[in-house]
Amino acid sequence: MSDIPRQPAGLENQRQSEKHRRRWVIKDTELAVLWPPFGRRSLPAPFMMTSCGIRPYLGERVRMELRQEMGDSLDRLSAALWLPDVRVAVNGWDIQDPIDPAGRLRALGVRRGPWSFLLRQLPGRTVHHSGPVEIVEQSELALARTVVETMPKVPTGTMGPVWMDRSRPLQWARAQRFLDAPRKRVGTIQVTTGKDSVTHTLSWQDLVDDGRYVVAPATPAVASGLSAEALTRTLHDTLSAAAGRIREL
Repeated sequence: MSDIPRQPAGLENQRQSEKHRRRWVIKDTELAVLWPPFGRRSLPAPFMMTSCGIRPYLGERVRMELRQEMGDSLDRLSAALWLPDVRVAVNGWDIQDPIDPAGRLRALGVRRGPWSFLLRQLPGRTVHHSGPVEIVEQSELALARTVVETMPKVPTGTMGPVWMDRSRPLQWARAQRFLDAPRKRVGTIQVTTGKDSVTHTLSWQDLVDDGRYVVAPATPAVASGLSAEALTRTLHDTLSAAAGRIREL
């Protein structure tokens, strides 16, 4: 019997659908036109906008230009931003070089019906300046993989599962080594159903000269070294479970 873990059907379909992805890069002010709750002067979290936005009377012209570029995808994107079945926000910080704009990760995935979108804000001139937004449209099954692809590529953490349990001295000694190790990057992946209900949050930590760990909410907390493929499977299962709850409502 093969010892290679069996891939969920959804992950197999993700690879098959990659060739059907569509990509655009738009200005942050153009995205603000699709997100008007605050007078076109803000963006959905976790994005930032440091300009003054687009004047209201120019909003319709910008929307027409976006429609010429994106076609029917514009309507699907607008609907997914406003009323997502599932929303996943990714934040990341380079704590070794906090002033490097390329070290700040801001990404947002939204899934609605058979479609999903991954939006990633590109670096600005400095960490205090906003940048343009890359948009990827794909099938709903491809979202987990695309989210993980936005994260920096690092090896899998080598310590194995690390239990943060003070009541067990041997486990706590190992946990202390993990907690004392220097970090290169830290971040979060937050999955919500609909527009408001938080369902799951994962934190990720990239250790210097080691690799990536994901800390799942548990008591006690446990940090596991995960490869990109394993994190994709974990996130895919989380998104599917969240979408299933929406269908049950």
